[in-house]
Amino acid sequence: LDEVIGKTTPNIALLVGQATGRETICLERTAYNTAHFGEVGDNAGHNAAGEKLIPEAPAQLTSPLPLDRWVEHLTSQGTSTVVSDDAGRHLCNAVLFSMLHRYPDIPAVFLHLPLLPEQSERRAQGEPSLPLDASRKCLHEVIQLMAQHLGS
Repeated sequence: LDEVIGKTTPNIALLVGQATGRETICLERTAYNTAHFGEVGDNAGHNAAGEKLIPEAPAQLTSPLPLDRWVEHLTSQGTSTVVSDDAGRHLCNAVLFSMLHRYPDIPAVFLHLPLLPEQSERRAQGEPSLPLDASRKCLHEVIQLMAQHLGS
């Protein structure tokens, strides 16, 4: 995160990941200062169980962007989206929390996309999915909303 921010010096940030089991695209409003990996550890074998991401940081942070208004717009454009207050407690949450804590002057949002249909089929667990075109459309619309936000 520090390397990318240092090289690009953005005015606003869109962070993107996938959320297995989610039926719709989620704009994450809240990030928590907690890591909990459940049964699966990270690539180094560490299995966080409720530890803080940044010891001196608050328990939670919130995106300053007008996500409720953005969801209304996206829905009116035919893109099923919701505002979520739970980015999980793994990598997606950690990235959003770190961004909001370390770069408070850069407005940020994390967009959780459902699995692609082919990913869901491969996993064969009956999980919800969303076609790539729908995810692309939403990303395009959110980028437009971000540009409008910067213009205002």
